[in-house]
Amino acid sequence: MEEIRSLLDDYLAVVASERNQENRRYWANAGERYLHERWRGRSLRRTDAPFTMAMDISGYCRVLGFSCSDYYRHPAAHLREQLRYALWESRDLDGARRLPR
Repeated sequence: MEEIRSLLDDYLAVVASERNQENRRYWANAGERYLHERWRGRSLRRTDAPFTMAMDISGYCRVLGFSCSDYYRHPAAHLREQLRYALWESRDLDGARRLPR
């Protein structure tokens, strides 16, 4: 459980980060609550609209090296890996490495 607590602390730090708060201004529904599905943003940008993507679990399993069957069989593994892939997305897919125009 210590690993999950550490991952949760890291995740909450990303959520509260200045960078994340800055990004909120680009989304019409940034303040909406969501529970079961990932948040689906409605961009306020009329040009240079953001590109979003989502892998399925098998993709995250390959990228992060975890067991798909464990993900679905064990609640602690499910939570741990959800936090891990959310952090991975934040670190590696957040648009910091933008493609040249």
